[in-house]
Amino acid sequence: MKSVIITGASSGIGLATAKKFHQENYFVFLLARSKEKLEKIHKQLPNSEIILCDLNELQQVDQAVAKITSSNKTIEVLINNAGIYQRKSFEDHTIKDWNETLNVNLLAPIYLTQKLIPYFKKQKKGSILMVSSTLGIKTAAQTSAYSASKAALNSVTQCLALELGKFNIRCNAIAPGIVETPIHGFDKMDQQKKDETIEFYNTLQPLGRIGSADELATSIFFLASDLSPWTTGAIHIVDGGINLL
Repeated sequence: MKSVIITGASSGIGLATAKKFHQENYFVFLLARSKEKLEKIHKQLPNSEIILCDLNELQQVDQAVAKITSSNKTIEVLINNAGIYQRKSFEDHTIKDWNETLNVNLLAPIYLTQKLIPYFKKQKKGSILMVSSTLGIKTAAQTSAYSASKAALNSVTQCLALELGKFNIRCNAIAPGIVETPIHGFDKMDQQKKDETIEFYNTLQPLGRIGSADELATSIFFLASDLSPWTTGAIHIVDGGINLL
């Protein structure tokens, strides 16, 4: 059975992507920090395995990779999805904020990918997908650290595509716009505030609405799976058209 590794699999786009790959008969390695959330998801996805891992702790990443690669599963896809988002003015962004954002959004996926490349090279096949953002292409005020981390991730994606193509390893990125996920804090709002906020964001979209995690999962599956075998180095924008404005 083909397998996929998904970071940040306990909520949002990561969770929707895990469900999509499971639906398409992949075995899913679920990486996240919350044991409680992962255990609930595992009950819904029997062909999966929980890997508790704080991506900021390199020893935990090493242990996760060792556990996954020593399994009898054929790992074909890595989805680097875990990320954090802080909206602050440049002046208010502390160096601690910058370090945290760059560690989670950029350095963690770099390290995990480095650890898995030898495995993909050995089997002469692999697909790496970075969950980036339209803010890595066209920035906005009060998003300096997040935008910088995603712009760098896009660059890494294309460097990897150039370096790894000869090994039959593809590397692409998905750049979502505004999606209804916990990263935007929708889960912390009361229903009225959430409805008002989403309605405001809807007015900004050329297609008239923000996206859903399930819609992103469908695009991720297409780009990361064998449905797109001749695509590498792509930064695929899935944003309802907002990047055009």
